[in-house]
Amino acid sequence: MVKKDNPYGYVGKIVTKDNFIGRNDILSEIEQRLLGNNFGNMALIGLPRSGKSSIAYSLIDEGKSLHKNNIYPIWIDLSNCINSTIFYKELINNSFNTIKSLIDYKTTNQLENIYRTINKIKSISISNIETKEEIKDFFKILKTNNLRAIVVIDEFDKAQNLFNVDDFIFLRELTYNPNTTFPILTTSRRTIRDIEPEQGAISNFYGTFIVKNVGMYNSEDLNQYYSKWNKIFLNFTKIDFDYFVSEIGPHPYLLDLISFKLYGSLEGNTLSTYKSLLNKLQINVSNKRDISEFTIKFNEILENNDIHQQFISFIKIFKVDDLDQKLYQIVFGPNININKQDINKLLNYGVIVQHEDHYICFSKLLHKTLEEVKLNLPLRDVIEEYELKMREITKIWIATSYSKKSNFKNPTDWENTVGSLFKNLRALRSNSLKSYPGRASEHLIDYTQPREFWEIWNKDIEWFTKILNLDKNNLHERIMYIAKKRNPPYHQNSSFLSKTEVDLTHNYCSEMIEKISIAIKT
Repeated sequence: MVKKDNPYGYVGKIVTKDNFIGRNDILSEIEQRLLGNNFGNMALIGLPRSGKSSIAYSLIDEGKSLHKNNIYPIWIDLSNCINSTIFYKELINNSFNTIKSLIDYKTTNQLENIYRTINKIKSISISNIETKEEIKDFFKILKTNNLRAIVVIDEFDKAQNLFNVDDFIFLRELTYNPNTTFPILTTSRRTIRDIEPEQGAISNFYGTFIVKNVGMYNSEDLNQYYSKWNKIFLNFTKIDFDYFVSEIGPHPYLLDLISFKLYGSLEGNTLSTYKSLLNKLQINVSNKRDISEFTIKFNEILENNDIHQQFISFIKIFKVDDLDQKLYQIVFGPNININKQDINKLLNYGVIVQHEDHYICFSKLLHKTLEEVKLNLPLRDVIEEYELKMREITKIWIATSYSKKSNFKNPTDWENTVGSLFKNLRALRSNSLKSYPGRASEHLIDYTQPREFWEIWNKDIEWFTKILNLDKNNLHERIMYIAKKRNPPYHQNSSFLSKTEVDLTHNYCSEMIEKISIAIKT
C-alpha cells in the first residue's frame, strides 16, 4: 500500500507556492520597494529558518507574471560561490538564462547584444577589472532594452568572506548608476552594515538598502496557518492549535517540523484510538477526561530528543554575536550589561516579546530549554576566563602607567611595592620558578588571587574606572562578589551556591570579560 504524502514534507526547504503561508506585510513592502517605477535595494534580516529565503523566493515564483512588465527576478545562492569572480559569473549567467527562458520568442532579436556580451564574459578568465566592465555593459544593455533584473542574493552573510571593499563599491555603483540600475534583495542574519568590511564607510553599500526584519508569524499569518492546519488535522480544534502555538511559538520552521511529526504519528489514527493512546502513556481515562488526543500525541513528540536538539541548536545561534548571555539575562535577570540595542536586536529577531513590564521568550519550550542548558560554560571555566582577563588588563596598567610613576627609577621597580601583598606575590613567584623552571611565569601579576585585584586596582582606581566605564563602587562590588563565590566551583562544588548566586556570579564575570576585552581592543 502506498503511504499518503505528508503535507508538511517540505519542512526544512524553501517553501513555495501553495505551501507558503502569510507574510503579507513583508510582501507588500517588497512590492513597493522592488516592483514600482521607483525602486531600490532591500535587505531581509532574520534568524536561520525564519522564512527569509522563502519570502525572497516568492519573487521567483512570480517570475512569469512579472516578466509581462519586463521585470525578471534572478536567484543567486551566495553559499555556492567560492569567490567573488564566481559570484559575478553567476550574476550574469543566471540573469541571462532567466531572461532567455521567460522572454517572448518574438522579441528574441533584442537579446542579440546580450548574447554577445555574455559570451564575451564567459571567455574572459578571472580578470576582475575587465569582467566588471563587461558586467556594466551587460546591465546597460538590459536598461537600454527596458529590461529590469531583480537580483535576489540568498545567504548574503557569506559576502563578508567573499567580497572586499571594491566589490561592495562596484555593487553599489551597479545598482545606483542610472545607466545600469537594478534592485537587489538580500537575505541574511546580520545587517549589510555588519557584513561590509570595516572600511564600509568608503563603499556605503549598506546606505542603499532599506531593512525589513523577518521574525515570527504575526496573528494574521497564524490565522492562515490554522486554516491549512485545520483541514489536515480534522479531529483537532482551535483550542488544540492555540496550545500548540503557545508551546512551540509562532516560528515558521518549528511549527512545520512539529506538524510534520504530528501528521506522521497520527496517520491512520482516529478518535477511536484515543483510549489506547492514554493506556500507552499509563494515563487513567476517568481521571484525565480533559486531556485531548492532540495533547497526548503532542507531548509524545516533544519528548523526542530530536525536537529538544532543535531548541538547543536555536540557542547556539546566538553564541556567534555573544547574544546568548544577554538573552539569558533579559529573560531571567539580573540585567548586568544589557543595553537597548541588545533588546532591540532580539525583538527584531522575534526571539523575545514584551509582556507587561518585562520580556519573555517567544516559546514556552525555548524558555524551558534556556533554563536547562543555562547557555553557558561551567561556572568554573567562566571564572577562569575572568581571572585571565583581569590579569591581562592589570599588566597593561602596570606597563603603561604604574611602572612609570616618579617613585620608580627602573621599569621593574614596581615589583618591590611596599606591603604584604606584593611580598607574598614575590615569594609565590620565587617558589614557582624553582619548582617549574622554564615554565613558571616571570610576571608577578600571574600569581594574584581574585580578592587581591581590588587592593592592586585601588592604587590607581581612576585609571580602571575610566577605561572600563564602571564607577568605583560597581567595580568593588563585582570583584569582591566573584572572589567570595569562587571557591565552590573551583572544587567542583557549584551545588553549594544557589541558582541566584550562580547566575549573578556568571553575569558579573561575563560583564567584566566583555568590558576588559573592549578596553584592550581600543
